[in-house]
Amino acid sequence: MVHVCGSWSVAKAVGGCYDQVIVGGRITATGVNDNRGCEDITMRAEIIQKHGTWDPSTAVDTVLIDFDRRHRRRILLPTESGAEVLIDLPQAVHLRDGDGLVLTDGSVVRVRAKPEPLLEIHAHDEGELVRIAWHLGNRHLPVQLLGDRIRIRADHVIGEMIEGLGGHVDEIEAPFDPEAGAYAGGHGGHHHDHSE
Repeated sequence: MVHVCGSWSVAKAVGGCYDQVIVGGRITATGVNDNRGCEDITMRAEIIQKHGTWDPSTAVDTVLIDFDRRHRRRILLPTESGAEVLIDLPQAVHLRDGDGLVLTDGSVVRVRAKPEPLLEIHAHDEGELVRIAWHLGNRHLPVQLLGDRIRIRADHVIGEMIEGLGGHVDEIEAPFDPEAGAYAGGHGGHHHDHSE
């Protein structure tokens, strides 16, 4: 449960039934909550149905989540109807737009990617776009590849770099779903020379 009082936000965490006081996005205090138990958490999801493997029209509710909060093992989220759903998984997963959170009663809550400020990049030709993509990758920036366009998080310094490379940049608001990366599965390390 999330309570907001001015700049304070108290989020009920699960697993030990305790409150976390969050100020400016940082946890500043944590303590056991003796005033209420865990029974007010009404929905719990322990299974994820990937996009395309279930029928979204059967969803009983929706959670709207930005990119930073879509890679979690355990998190309590508000739904669009005002309820709450606890995602409680054995390991962290990357939730994508259209995934389904399977609740303990078998019903499904749909995951929607929250729109956020992005830069949409395009170029005069494919070779120029590949060159821009190389520069973005060399800076380890998360990128969303869309065929003839690339999306990154809004960053005016990177936007200026892209324009300096001959690319075109449009500021947009859209869901951000970047590539997971070659090492997302935990295979091996990441080593290369940045001297070039």
